[in-house]
Amino acid sequence: MEKSNKTIVGLIIAAIVIIGIVLATKPPASTPTSTTNKEAVVTPKTSAPTSGTTKTTPKVQPRTQTQSSTIPEIGPKPATVQVNYTDTGFMPPALQIKIGQTVRFLNDSSSGMWVASGPHPTHTGYPGFDEGQIVFRGSIYEFTFDKLGTWSYHNHINETKMGTIIVK
Repeated sequence: MEKSNKTIVGLIIAAIVIIGIVLATKPPASTPTSTTNKEAVVTPKTSAPTSGTTKTTPKVQPRTQTQSSTIPEIGPKPATVQVNYTDTGFMPPALQIKIGQTVRFLNDSSSGMWVASGPHPTHTGYPGFDEGQIVFRGSIYEFTFDKLGTWSYHNHINETKMGTIIVK
């Protein structure tokens, strides 16, 4: 009798191990019928309502874009282009982008940055293209350009540091 009890216990343990392996390797029960793309996107913390957004504390959140067979694919969203603000100014100082593209301004300097459209101090060249506040090293300001043209911009706290965005 002792031998049969050991055999039963052994079979139960083996069954539990097999069930555990099957459950661990099984895909989720509700598999969507659409394709999902995930990418990290920086979500800005907005300080004032503008067309662009201001970010003082970087926070990364996953962005999910679902494409199903019932929704026509329009095409990929234009890539975000980065401009670094350094102690010598904006790099690159001139940039050509497509309409609808977003430019990310990263403060990589030892001083403050406040990106705003020209002319200084009114910022009326491209209404809404104004960070609205001073941010420091490591902070990001993003703005999506939805108007064709050549747009000058500057650091509002050091107006001699300028750049140009050409939107085609």
